[in-house]
Amino acid sequence: MEKRYQVFVSSTYVDLVEERLEVIKALLELDCIPCGMEYFPAASEESWSYIASLIDQCDYYVVIVGGRYGSTTEEGISFTEKEYTYALSKGIPAIAFLYAKPEDLPVKKTEQSTQGRKRLLEFISLLKRHLCKEWTTTHELGAVVSRSITQLIKRHPRVGWIPANQSSDPATTHELLELTKKVRTLEGELRRVRGRQSPDASDLADGDETIELDIEFDVIAPTNKYWTRSEVVARYSDKIEVIMKD
Repeated sequence: MEKRYQVFVSSTYVDLVEERLEVIKALLELDCIPCGMEYFPAASEESWSYIASLIDQCDYYVVIVGGRYGSTTEEGISFTEKEYTYALSKGIPAIAFLYAKPEDLPVKKTEQSTQGRKRLLEFISLLKRHLCKEWTTTHELGAVVSRSITQLIKRHPRVGWIPANQSSDPATTHELLELTKKVRTLEGELRRVRGRQSPDASDLADGDETIELDIEFDVIAPTNKYWTRSEVVARYSDKIEVIMKD
């Protein structure tokens, strides 16, 4: 059965437009379903719940890091880092792709503030404690992503998505329909049984109880030596106690 995996692609945007396109292309060639900021509004506090729900639906998570830390939340954490840590917290297999020579990047693709550069280095330090790869050119990035995702899928297989027409064969579908009919029939029978009035069992013995029984018996004797005829010669009646054990 053919599966397709959904992959969330995270990064700063303006400085990595070409790189994102290359990654998306690589994912499509692997028959994966890329998901990223191209498909929803710009990251903001208001849109975070929507972004988180998309990450929840993905099988894998990819983050591309160049020379910028990106726009930050009210807590001063970039949305890129927030997405990454959220994916980790949800147990989604994640991999980071770091630019190998940040010192060679043009100024417009780097952080201008001291605080921004500090935050970026801290984020990179976090990424390096987990699965990550390096790249230097856009073309190389696509190749590294293709190999890495292939290995990630092998090591960490996920649920994935399958076409609706492949979800089950006709025989299985027929069997499920028949079982559904049987379940409905049995449920109807159960409702009918529950609807019947149960007999009063308050007078029945329950557990360790002593009950009294009336008994009667006859003593029969033959009227001749061949037992061809007999008659009742005595009749007795009495009461006995019986102990019922659970």
